[in-house]
Amino acid sequence: LANPFTSSAEIVNAIKTLKGMINFDTWGTQTDWTLNQTQLDTTSNIGLPGTIILHAEDFDTADTVVANAFKTNTLLQSVTLPTTVTTLGTNSFEGCSSLTSINLSHVNSAGEACFKNCSSLTNLNLSVLSTIPNSMFMNCSNLTTVTATGLTSIGHNGFENCSELQSINTSNVTNLGNGCFKNCILLDDINLSSFTTYVYTPTSPISISHFEGCSSLSNI
Repeated sequence: LANPFTSSAEIVNAIKTLKGMINFDTWGTQTDWTLNQTQLDTTSNIGLPGTIILHAEDFDTADTVVANAFKTNTLLQSVTLPTTVTTLGTNSFEGCSSLTSINLSHVNSAGEACFKNCSSLTNLNLSVLSTIPNSMFMNCSNLTTVTATGLTSIGHNGFENCSELQSINTSNVTNLGNGCFKNCILLDDINLSSFTTYVYTPTSPISISHFEGCSSLSNI
């Protein structure tokens, strides 16, 4: 399908403003697409990207992927964010069911459900993120390992239905939301040594709401 913009300049401006107006689902079937000025100047018909590499120059001074930017792009497989991007908006990648790779080691703020239903994600590095917002990884059914040494808070349903999740560092977590690990059936050990606060007052030291359906959990 033809590029919906009339010039490469329009594409660049749309990318720089990050208003979420680009509908990648209508752009054809190209499997590899790098967003940079050279390619945009020489390509009139841009296909749907299987791989997107977002360069710092495409963002100018922006540091955010806006809400709903790539929502339900089911063909998106890989995203490389520049280190200037530190914030992900609400639902920014929700429903990207083919997404297997995205670099998040520099992201320090994320909106709710930004990776909800991203069922192909497997391993993630969240080294500078301190808060998992509500439903951030809900239904990420192939997520196995999360590297996140700085986590202090996990919101409601943050990892609900992450049925393959086996490893996550929660030693600094002091706040858990309801259902945050619900149905994480392979999670067998979790460190809550810093845990001090509940979202609501539980009737037991660890509420069943947080770990409902965690059938392998043997050590907290």
